[in-house]
Order: sequence, then structure tokens, then C-alpha cells
Amino acid sequence: GMDDYVSKPILPKELETALRRHLKKRSAEREEEIAAEEVAEEVTAEKGTENVLETAESSQWEEIPLFDQADGAVRTAGDVVFLGKLLLLFADSNAGEEGRLREFAGRGEWESAKHAAHSLKGSSGNLGLLRLAEQARWTELRLAEYMAGQSELDENALRSAVLSLADLASETMELARRQGTILGKEAEEAPS
Repeated sequence: GMDDYVSKPILPKELETALRRHLKKRSAEREEEIAAEEVAEEVTAEKGTENVLETAESSQWEEIPLFDQADGAVRTAGDVVFLGKLLLLFADSNAGEEGRLREFAGRGEWESAKHAAHSLKGSSGNLGLLRLAEQARWTELRLAEYMAGQSELDENALRSAVLSLADLASETMELARRQGTILGKEAEEAPS
């Protein structure tokens, strides 16, 4: 809101920290310490992925797992049944995203493609769908740079990046459906 934010993908611990910050007063010294830690973490995270994600080559993305169940479980406070339901909901909600991205790329609708990449980045990152989240982040950044006139990519390279994201979105939706179903079945079969 106006006083604070929790960036996507949301971690329950980060959300709790943000809420606690506003529910009780902390000393100015502690607030500065928390802010410094957050900035350091953001800088470290950005440096950690920027070097790996220099190009849209598919080989670059293969190093990042399609799905990390442990990461997704952290974001659902360990509730894998809920994670399974969210994966199924994600797949259903984004079923047409591949086609939309292809249309945007074909028509050169870069603003629409950027919004779609942004949406995929946040929602997939919250579920442990790491490769899609990272490729969507990279694509969103390249599109923003292009629209600002600060990109080294030409329209053909940009189109290729958006189409690559569409391919990965399709692959990820299939995986989300399979994993969501598997996690649901495991929960049903587990002893009470």
C-alpha cells in the first residue's frame, strides 16, 4: 500500500515481517537495519540472476528448474495440498497465455506482451515455477528497455524472446497441471 510493499514472489516470512513492522512501533535504528538488509538482499538477488540471464537462448533457461516444490511449499507455508490446488488454478487461469503472447509478438504489441510477462513473472514465482518466472522477468525487462529506446535488441530478437516465453508458458502450464494433480493425489493417499 502507501506505507510498504511485499514484492512478488511473496514469502510468508516477508509478509509477516511487513505486517509486524506496521503493527508495532520499532525504533528508528531497527528500521534502518531492516531496510539495509532488504536492500542488500535485493542487490544480491539481482546480481545472482543478471549474469546468467544475458540472452534468451533456451540453453540459459535449462539451468533453472521448471518447478521447485520446496520453493513453492515455502510460499504456501508448507501446505503442499494448497500448493497443488494453486498449481491447478494457475494452469487453468493462464491456459490461453501462450496464444496471447504469440499474438502480441506477431502484431508487435510490446506493451501488452510486457504486461503478460509481468503477470506470469509474479504468479509463477509464487508457486515455485522458477524457470517461467525468471524468463518472464528477463523478457519484461527487455521489453521495457525496448519501449524506452534503450535496448540492444531489434524487433526480430524481441519477437523471438516473446515467442520463447510463449513456448515455456505452454510447457509450464502442462507441468503445473501434472504436479497439481500429483500433489492432490498424494494428499488423498496419505494416512491421516
